[in-house]
Amino acid sequence: MGQSRSQNRKQLDQSKIIYMCTLIKMKLNDYNCSRQAVILQKEKDLLLSIQNSQQNTRNQQQEIHQLSSIIENILNVRAAESIIRKCDVVKDHAQVISQSQGRLQLIKDLSPFIENICWSNLIFGMDCINQFKDEMLGFYGEDLENIIHSSANIDDRVRRALAPAIIASYDDLCGYVNMFCSKYNITITQFNENIHNFVYVQNILNSAFGNQNNSNINIYSQCNNSQSTQHYLNGFQPMNHYENTLIAQNKLQSGLTRSSQKENKKTKIFFCY
Repeated sequence: MGQSRSQNRKQLDQSKIIYMCTLIKMKLNDYNCSRQAVILQKEKDLLLSIQNSQQNTRNQQQEIHQLSSIIENILNVRAAESIIRKCDVVKDHAQVISQSQGRLQLIKDLSPFIENICWSNLIFGMDCINQFKDEMLGFYGEDLENIIHSSANIDDRVRRALAPAIIASYDDLCGYVNMFCSKYNITITQFNENIHNFVYVQNILNSAFGNQNNSNINIYSQCNNSQSTQHYLNGFQPMNHYENTLIAQNKLQSGLTRSSQKENKKTKIFFCY
């Protein structure tokens, strides 16, 4: 009587999986090129301001906002790089995914990669990622949807880019300033110039924006611990990790709700040659 749940699910061709992952990689590479150009221009503007400034001509709050904007762009680039690598893994295992017949338990080791790509749609808002999410949710159904809701397997780099603080924390600012000074061969003292109080951090390049072996640590965990919990500017309260997670989950719930409304609609794939 009736067919099994997996038999009722639509099939997902190996070639379609490869196509979707390739398209996402291409779009994210283009995105990174544009973001990196923005970062470079903002850094040059900041460097010019430092080099040409006279005492009391630099604006502290303006520079904090400028630094926060650069950090947000860097976080987005790092998230995109993470998703590109995950697309490579999914693409390399497209045959395994296609042959799983919609049974998520058969690709247990691969599901975190799929989950992260689906989540990244909330950061980048690209049609190609949305298409990937719809196809995967249609193929694996509630099994995948429930795991995505738990958010346990989401890469910290992806999560951080999803809900960045409007004003970066002192740790983030301090870590980036150390990188900036190293890159452009200026001292922390020159950068501070009586308006900032950033400190020199040893080995910052080894700890910046997370460690590959421990993605859950603060991206600038080497910064002065006595100042790590305070915000640099009074009146601005950066969102903590718990608040970031709540925002991320709210965005995810909204995205999945929209997807569930489309569940019975067929998605047309247009291939470009």
